[in-house]
Amino acid sequence: DDALAHDLIKRKLAGEDYHIISALNGEQGIAKAKELKPDLILLDILMPGKDGWTVLAELRDDKQLADIPIIVISMLDDDQSATALGAKAYMTKPVDRDKLVANIQDIFDGKFEGKRALVVDDDAQARDIANRLLSGQGFEVETAENGAIAFSKIQDGFDLVILDLSMPVMDGFEFLARLEELELTSPPHIIVYSAMHLDETMRNRLSGACFQVINKNEVASQSALQNTVKLALKSRLSLDD
Repeated sequence: DDALAHDLIKRKLAGEDYHIISALNGEQGIAKAKELKPDLILLDILMPGKDGWTVLAELRDDKQLADIPIIVISMLDDDQSATALGAKAYMTKPVDRDKLVANIQDIFDGKFEGKRALVVDDDAQARDIANRLLSGQGFEVETAENGAIAFSKIQDGFDLVILDLSMPVMDGFEFLARLEELELTSPPHIIVYSAMHLDETMRNRLSGACFQVINKNEVASQSALQNTVKLALKSRLSLDD
C-alpha cells in the first residue's frame, strides 16, 4: 500500500527485464492477479482492507492462481507463516536488491520438473506443507503416513524422500534399514525432517543413510528444508550427468 515502496522495488529491479504492474491494496492485487495471471507476485503484509495474509490465502485457494510464486516483502518478521501459506520466499524490509533478484532467479531457475518425491510423515499437516513445497518446485509428489506404506511404494522409483522418524507401524529408522537392504541401483536422496531429539547413537544410525537431518522445531526449518531439497537434487543431477 506504500507508493514509495512500489517505486523503490521498480528501481531495484530496473535492468532485469521484468514488466512490473502495481496494486495499492489487497483487493486490487487479487483483481489484477485474476486479470493478468502474472508470473510472480511481490506481496506486502500490512495493508488496509485485506491484509497480506488474507491475500496469500485467497491466492492459494484459487485454482487458477495457486501456482503463481509469491515473495512476501514486509516489515514483519514471520517467514514461517508465509511459507506455511505457500509463499516461495520471505524478505523483511528494507529490501536487499541482490537478495530479491536472487530469490526471483531461484524461483524460475531452480525447478525440478519431472522429478519424483515421496513424503513420509504421520502428521497430515506436515505432509501437506512438504507436498506444497515440493509441488511448487515441479516435483511429482506422493505421500505416505508411515514407513510401511512408504516401503510398499519405494520401488516405484523416487528421486527424493522426505522422512519423519517418529511414526506408527514402521518408524523412520526401520524404513531406512529396510531401504538399505533393497540395494537399489539408484536410491533416492533421503532428507530426514523430524521433531525428534537425536542423541549420538541415533545420529550415528542416520549417518550415511540420509543427505541431511532437519529439526522441525527450528525457526527456519521450512526454509532449511527447501534449500536442502535443492542441494540434494542438484547433487543427484550432477551424478546423473
